[in-house]
Amino acid sequence: MKITKRQLKRVIKEEKQKLLREQTDSMDSYMQEKLKSAIEDFAGQWSQELDDQFDEHPDDFPPGSTKRDWILQVDSAHDKLVAAIMRTAQQETAKIEAMLHDGQFMTPGVR
Repeated sequence: MKITKRQLKRVIKEEKQKLLREQTDSMDSYMQEKLKSAIEDFAGQWSQELDDQFDEHPDDFPPGSTKRDWILQVDSAHDKLVAAIMRTAQQETAKIEAMLHDGQFMTPGVR
C-alpha cells in the first residue's frame, strides 16, 4: 500500500497532537495540585491577616461581634476565594495555552 507525502504528513501531525494531549493530561493533574497548593498558601495568609484584624482593630466591628463569628466568616470567604482563583487560573491558562499552540507568541522572523 502506497502512502502519499500529504497523507504521511497528516498522520505525523495527528500522532504529534495525540502525544501532546497525552503529555498535557499527565501534566494537568500535577500542575493543578501545584496551583491549588500555591492558592491555598496565599488564601491561608490572607485569612490569617483577616483573623488578626479582630484583635488589632476591635472597633472596626459591629458591637456584639465575636471573634468566633468573625473567624467563621473568614473561613467561608477563604473557601470562596480559593474556588474563584482556581476557576479563573484554569480558564486563563487554557486560553493562553491555546494561543501558544496557535503560534501567537512566536517572534516574527524566528523559526
